[in-house]
Amino acid sequence: MDRNEILEKIKEAGVVGAGGAGFPAHIKLDSVADVVIANGAECEPLLRTDRLLMEHYPEKIMLGMKAAMDATGAKRGVIALKAQFEKAVKSLESVLYPNMELYLMDSFYPAGDEQEIVYEVTGKVVPTGGIPIDVGAVTQNVATLINIADALDGVSVHEKHVTVTGEVSDPAVYRVPVGTPLINLIEAAQGPENLSDYKIILGGPMMGAIVDGNSSEVVEKTLGAIIILRADHKLIANKSGSLENEIRLAMSVCCQCNYCTQLC
Repeated sequence: MDRNEILEKIKEAGVVGAGGAGFPAHIKLDSVADVVIANGAECEPLLRTDRLLMEHYPEKIMLGMKAAMDATGAKRGVIALKAQFEKAVKSLESVLYPNMELYLMDSFYPAGDEQEIVYEVTGKVVPTGGIPIDVGAVTQNVATLINIADALDGVSVHEKHVTVTGEVSDPAVYRVPVGTPLINLIEAAQGPENLSDYKIILGGPMMGAIVDGNSSEVVEKTLGAIIILRADHKLIANKSGSLENEIRLAMSVCCQCNYCTQLC
């Protein structure tokens, strides 16, 4: 299968960046790169989605990586993940293709940041306002690579693995159809019956957005986790500050809250 066929199949399957950005994968791969980097760092605390995918679907990740390398002409493929993900490391090592390698990272925040992971793997700094391809790199989340592997078989993106955690009795990673109401996931994880006094974080505790517990939101292609917490939880309060305060904190670069260190 040539690069044009690969890109067309990825486009037809509706593959987008599954790590949260949602950028169309066929556009990102329509480039010339030296290296393709699979982001499996999953640096947001409490999330387990990517770790589980690497443990249970290593072959699909390799197939997706090979397709990404074929599309971009990259001669090197690197799967970057934390060394502490021991089961995932073992699974991936058992199926590594030629010209592919693992890059084991320390556990720090934000290990999964795109610019950070490019620097860790290549030693090159993405220029201010630039993107990884500016230094010859293309990054894809490991879940995106699985979707790319499925796309080559004509399977569109119709399911999502989602971490459900927080104030639930059965926290786990659930595989559900795209479009599933969040309330269904909360019920499956044995969460609170009355959600009026709760909030939901869409994504990780550091970067995720907050919605009401009774929200009508559904699972989208980019959703990796939901965290259910009481509305008066300190994390919810800290993430619900005024826009004016957020701007002030952003201007100071770092507010010294220490939350990233505590949660990691």
